[in-house]
Amino acid sequence: MTEIEKRRKEVEKAKILSRVDGTGELNTETAQWFEDYAEGKISYEELGERIKKQLLNLAK
Repeated sequence: MTEIEKRRKEVEKAKILSRVDGTGELNTETAQWFEDYAEGKISYEELGERIKKQLLNLAK
């Protein structure tokens, strides 16, 4: 299995979990970040930082 295939499986799991925990579908921006991660355009750490910033902005 290639790295991109592994990442795509991780992204699918994250999408499923987002629905299970009640947060619903990912917004367009976040969905694009997950796609960028799956394609190897950004690292796992970069994905985490973007999501963290987004959550902090929502909390304001």
